[in-house]
Amino acid sequence: MKLAPNVKLLPKDKYTDAIIFAGIDAHSFAEHYIIAQAKKAGDPVPPVYLGRYQLSELDNLQIVDDGRYRATVIRAGNIEEPQLLTIATKLAIAGVQEARLLSENFELLEEWSDQLPRLREAWERGESLVMKKIPQRKTTLPMSVGSTGYDTQLDYVVKGIIPASSLCSIYGASGSYKSFLAGSWACHVSTGRQWGGRRVAHGAVLYVVGEGGIGVPRRV
Repeated sequence: MKLAPNVKLLPKDKYTDAIIFAGIDAHSFAEHYIIAQAKKAGDPVPPVYLGRYQLSELDNLQIVDDGRYRATVIRAGNIEEPQLLTIATKLAIAGVQEARLLSENFELLEEWSDQLPRLREAWERGESLVMKKIPQRKTTLPMSVGSTGYDTQLDYVVKGIIPASSLCSIYGASGSYKSFLAGSWACHVSTGRQWGGRRVAHGAVLYVVGEGGIGVPRRV
């Protein structure tokens, strides 16, 4: 699930109010809020905002960090009632205990605190009107832990780059010196000298030219 803008920047103190602007004009409201708070406090915490784009993918957004105690949602332009209900439900699921909805003028519109437990319980029972709880998938397949064939230390021709007894490919745009890189590896393997500070296993090399004839004299 993606994080809504500025969720990562919420105060570490879980009892500090999380400010969330929600509505099609949320981004501009958030910018004005930051400027006002900077003048007042000097070190503003940027609010979470749910604008037109965020509201379109609200179901897949985390709008507050888990364990946040209190949140204030401020309307910022048009927003549909189902979207407000989804926001309240997401706050309840995250464990928020106190929440309220304010108008664009920061006047109290709704007190959500008493509704949060009911919204969370409805979601847990799979009866939420706006959010469905993803059920745990059951399986009859046996659970096993461990591995077979992958628990031995890997051998390398060029340490950390080319595994021994393997088939490797080099990808890149035309003219990105792929052939020169392959030639460099081949020379170091044939001499057993370190390549780029990496240990190289000494061995025989067969260089097969698989490109147009005009390119061979340029590379060999």
